[in-house]
Amino acid sequence: MNEYPVREKRQICGLQERLFPLRIWAVTGKTYTFAEVVRDTRRFARALRSLGLRKGHLVIVAFQMLPEYGIVAPGIMASGGVFSGAQPAAHESELKKQVEAAGANLSVTNDINYGKVTSKSYA
Repeated sequence: MNEYPVREKRQICGLQERLFPLRIWAVTGKTYTFAEVVRDTRRFARALRSLGLRKGHLVIVAFQMLPEYGIVAPGIMASGGVFSGAQPAAHESELKKQVEAAGANLSVTNDINYGKVTSKSYA
């Protein structure tokens, strides 16, 4: 006799999505469920394509390890772009060198690093 209930895979995954958040940011307590990550990844990929990102274009990401990193990186790849992480603590001139050496088409950052990315030494 089978001791375990028989369930379809989609039932198990759906239950997991509802019960367990995928990422929790300890500082603010922000959580994302699996469904939210998939939705936001697709949304971000569409936004990148609407900005003109095409297959093979390089995108530099310069922000700390936040839960949104798990949306940004796959979103870039889903849009056909190539993901490249940058050290956000680096000096503006170092970020500029990395962007120029890589031939980046687009950069993604957060409000904390926005000043570095938009400074005259970077652009």
